[in-house]
Amino acid sequence: RNRKQRGLVAQKAKAIDSPFSWQKKLKMATVVEEVEETAGGEATAEAPAPQPESANELTKAMQEASTCPSYEEWLPKATTALRAALALSNEEAPEKTPFVHKYVARQSLEMLVATTHVFQTTDSPDETTSEHITVTRAFLLYHVGCICVEVEELADGEQALNASLTTLKAKAALPRCIVYYLAVLNQLGILWAGRMEHKKALEYFDAAASEFTKFKSSTDASEPTCDLKSLVADQNAAAQDPSTENFLGPLEEEHTQTSFYLAQCYGQTGDGAKSAQYAHITLRRQFETNRFEPMEWATHCAAIAQYYLSKRDYAQSRHCLASASKVSGECEATTEEEREQHAAIAICWVKYFVQLLQESGELLQLNEKPKQCDTDKVVRFESLELPDENECPVTHATSYDEALQLFLRGQRWVNKALAVYTLDGHVSHHVTCTQDWSALYKYLVVFEKDLDKCSKMTKKRIDLLTNVVDQLSPQYYLLICRQLDWEIAQAYAELATFKEERAKVRNRASKQDIAKMNRLRMSAKQFYEKFLDSLKSNTGEVPDKYEAEVDRPAMVAHFWIARMLTKLVVPPPEHLKALRESVEHYKTIIAYCEKHEDFKPKVQEEYDISKEIVPLLVAKADAIQSGIQKNLSSC
Repeated sequence: RNRKQRGLVAQKAKAIDSPFSWQKKLKMATVVEEVEETAGGEATAEAPAPQPESANELTKAMQEASTCPSYEEWLPKATTALRAALALSNEEAPEKTPFVHKYVARQSLEMLVATTHVFQTTDSPDETTSEHITVTRAFLLYHVGCICVEVEELADGEQALNASLTTLKAKAALPRCIVYYLAVLNQLGILWAGRMEHKKALEYFDAAASEFTKFKSSTDASEPTCDLKSLVADQNAAAQDPSTENFLGPLEEEHTQTSFYLAQCYGQTGDGAKSAQYAHITLRRQFETNRFEPMEWATHCAAIAQYYLSKRDYAQSRHCLASASKVSGECEATTEEEREQHAAIAICWVKYFVQLLQESGELLQLNEKPKQCDTDKVVRFESLELPDENECPVTHATSYDEALQLFLRGQRWVNKALAVYTLDGHVSHHVTCTQDWSALYKYLVVFEKDLDKCSKMTKKRIDLLTNVVDQLSPQYYLLICRQLDWEIAQAYAELATFKEERAKVRNRASKQDIAKMNRLRMSAKQFYEKFLDSLKSNTGEVPDKYEAEVDRPAMVAHFWIARMLTKLVVPPPEHLKALRESVEHYKTIIAYCEKHEDFKPKVQEEYDISKEIVPLLVAKADAIQSGIQKNLSSC
């Protein structure tokens, strides 16, 4: 009788196809053909790749499940088959057939889905058993949908997940179903995010978060929930073993995933505040449950700090950075990737001190008082002890000594980052660190009253930047070289200004001082011209219209070249030549602005000065020309 019943079950299992099976069989046939064919279309002579152990386990489990005469006997076997299928799905596949293991795993799961239909239609189960079978089928459909998404068959994945959702939505209040219900919502959110429909994805992620809160508020925390990697056959048996993960662990884990997905999705929709909020929640939940990889956690925590820094929330940014340093500090960097992660956190610290020092200088120049920082509103990682956090400033500097402390702290982190990000192999990161180091000097100068010290710090900036740009080829690093040329030109112009102010204070300028200022101004002109040359076409032609990100810098470069030329202290013939060249640069600004009226507001001040100064310079040049001619006549 048992043999006859098993034969009937097997026969009906073959007869009942899931709504996806016919497509998968076709794809499986295609996979087999790809494996068997060579590039020329002939059968390959190579021996077939050895099957993973999980494939053998899956075959065995499916065979055992197919002989079970009742649902109660079948369920443990199906659980084993499910685990084997998931393991096989995660196995590394051949490069030519990257999804071959996933297709086999999915086909096995679909056979299990079909079997649940057999038990429900042929065994005439009671109401409780029938409901249990329905839920089991929903669990299996979830895994089918996940694999469909992984193999980029989103339509099939959506169909399977929606079928699972329809069942689980009505049973979301059951502890046995809640984890799978949240997992299905999360997976549908991932599916829609993969279609770049982020608002639609948010609907599913928000629903998952809402259902979690609803379940937690209405359910006894001691009640078991279902582990996502198994099918719980006996709910009471699970309740008797609190050491297993059948309690709230999987539920909390799935909600942590929801928080992570919300952070990513809000980031894609441009809502930085909510993205940072959910990212912070994700990190806090990971830390509290001790379910995280330390360096990865620290890197993400430092990244969140950059968002708070952009919002000038220095207290929250500092807490995130201090937390990242604490966790990463407990990990020894043994690989290149780990060393780079440590360096990435160091760069985040550098950005913190650069911005704090920059804003401090701006407030000083505006004669405004710094705002008080409210550290009581910081959302903390409560279980993480950070004894050194309060030693790091969160308020703006108001004096040179306070600014110097910001500078020194930032410089220490620069050195840590540069120890890893060398120019050989890490060009972009090395340049970024060097630019930030230069910025620290630039903003510290604002607090320095000694012009000689200001000159030395500005000279240090020039040395740092030129040392890098001299080692880079514009052919391969055009954008980086362009950026560095601009900064070096500005630094030379500032250094010339400090020398000029120093001469005014002394009320005299020696020939050496004049020669030095002339050299600095010509150096500034040289690097501004390098910047402008980098904007020309491959044939050396000046573009009729610059791209939006460089149009203002281009006109400002012309403005400063003209300014440097007018300030040269040289004999009349050279002065005349410099003035005429200066006029041409001012005229370039005027002509460009009048040709592109929509651009003019971006350089309105430079345009107005150019219009006003050109006639004056022309008159001055004419006067010098007359003087030269008179001198020649008298000779």
